[in-house]
Amino acid sequence: MGWADIVDIRGWEAQQPEARGRRTKQWMLDAAGNPWLAKLPRGIEGPSPRIAEPMVEAFTLHLAALLGLRVARGQMATWEVSPDAGGVKTVTAFVSRRFTTDEMELIPGDSLLADAYTDYFQLREAAKAAEKALGGVDRSQKRKNPMEGPLRAEATLARALTVLRAPTFNLADEFVQHLVFDAWIGNGDRHPQNWGALKHYTQNRVELAPMFDTAGCLGAELGHPQLAMSDAKLDDYVSRCRSGFGDGNADTGVSMQALWRELSQTDEYQRAAPSLIDRIHSLIPQLPELLAVDCSLLTAERRQFMISVLTKRVTLLV
Repeated sequence: MGWADIVDIRGWEAQQPEARGRRTKQWMLDAAGNPWLAKLPRGIEGPSPRIAEPMVEAFTLHLAALLGLRVARGQMATWEVSPDAGGVKTVTAFVSRRFTTDEMELIPGDSLLADAYTDYFQLREAAKAAEKALGGVDRSQKRKNPMEGPLRAEATLARALTVLRAPTFNLADEFVQHLVFDAWIGNGDRHPQNWGALKHYTQNRVELAPMFDTAGCLGAELGHPQLAMSDAKLDDYVSRCRSGFGDGNADTGVSMQALWRELSQTDEYQRAAPSLIDRIHSLIPQLPELLAVDCSLLTAERRQFMISVLTKRVTLLV
């Protein structure tokens, strides 16, 4: 199955909903009993749905795999949902195969940070209490949580790397490669619940979780009319890209350029980044062929926009 193929999950067995994140998510079992997480595009029931998100996530994970990075297995999917207004609506979603087993546990980045930093732990507890007061996991209320901003601001790159450098983990080099890829595609959603470590109980070891949740980039937030940009506007779009890391003060998403400057000064960057950057440059000429697929979510305008952004952003990887 290719990256642009769409699997039909309308016959899969629905399991429990997933509360994390701002997208509606549901655990599903395929015909063989394998668990998958189905995710709707953000804003699917609103006036400006991000209908291209599943396609962007499928394509970017495909790119990462081509570059030799470990990624979560995922695919675009046809899914029937029941909006609040009633009835049944068929949408294109994204499904991601569960990458943990009964013998391992995913420890998300926010838990790793909470274990290492008392102030982050206290902020996380305060955010949980505030979320509960706002109605539990109601996604419509998450942005109103007054503690969400301070919590995100304290999730800095320096703290993440310090945690992953610890001898019990030693995962910083591979994590930096993930961040180099994020910088290329412009992924601004690498917040502390979108990275983590896998703890294998029977093997007494840990590894970095495979890359997942890469939909926050390449114009996934833009409607079709917004894709037509002059060179100047495209430059501005690229330069305004945010990261998923805070600044330790009040900024919940420092610029990708600022993050890159900090990242490029680390020892991990010197060890792990150059060969990956070379592979990214080698992949640029293949983009038109990789995007030459039949997919209703990938119009000619969106295809050209994605190629233009990736070609523009690769010049920042120096």
